[in-house]
Amino acid sequence: MWQVISARATGTSHAATGAPCQDREAFRIVEDCDGGEAVVAVVCDGAGSAPLADSGAELVCEAIRSLAAGFVADRGSSALQDSDVHAWIADIRRRIEETAAAESAEPRDYACTLVFIIAAERRTFCGQVGDGAVVLNDEDGLHVALWPENGEYANQTFFVSQEDAAAHLRITRCGPIRDFVLFSDGLQRLALDEAQRAPHGAFFQPLLDTVRGADALDATKDQLAAFLSSDRVNAKTDDDKSIVIGCRID
Repeated sequence: MWQVISARATGTSHAATGAPCQDREAFRIVEDCDGGEAVVAVVCDGAGSAPLADSGAELVCEAIRSLAAGFVADRGSSALQDSDVHAWIADIRRRIEETAAAESAEPRDYACTLVFIIAAERRTFCGQVGDGAVVLNDEDGLHVALWPENGEYANQTFFVSQEDAAAHLRITRCGPIRDFVLFSDGLQRLALDEAQRAPHGAFFQPLLDTVRGADALDATKDQLAAFLSSDRVNAKTDDDKSIVIGCRID
């Protein structure tokens, strides 16, 4: 079985201007049609320059969670193909366009990144558009499944709302895992070693140990949210921060 928690926190730069948190995170544990449990987890980071980025992140996060969970429950994790995920992205882009038209806005107003995982009993599937990252823990230890994708400039990335979003959809597969952590780019400086392109074990291991040993998940979620808002974290980043942590419990 899986033990999973998630949390998000408004960055200090957003709090100073009264802007809302533009990150969203979600997960769902479902019965895999192939047998056993599967976790679908999603993190979306709304673009700071997009006026409706929080709404865009909410839309994309909930859509991916619903589409992926429904697929696994109805058809099984083994049936999932890259083409199915491309179809999800196309469907979500249509939803963004319809929402924008109904609200007299533009699709770019809903710009957000996407990172998600489907962790089943015998296989793991990760997808990403833009930055943020997925870190997995398996028999080989901690490793980055999908590295953040940035453009030519340091603060540039790619969004699900873009017409060429499919060109920036990256997908990876592997076998069963023990743990996973998804997070938005607000945590990248703390979590990732850019030079080695590797995760900082000192950041991840205490989080995984806490979730694995938690008896009261609500209290642990509150502790996680407090950590994201702590001076220690805010000293490294002024951006919004979101995270989903999942541990397989034997």
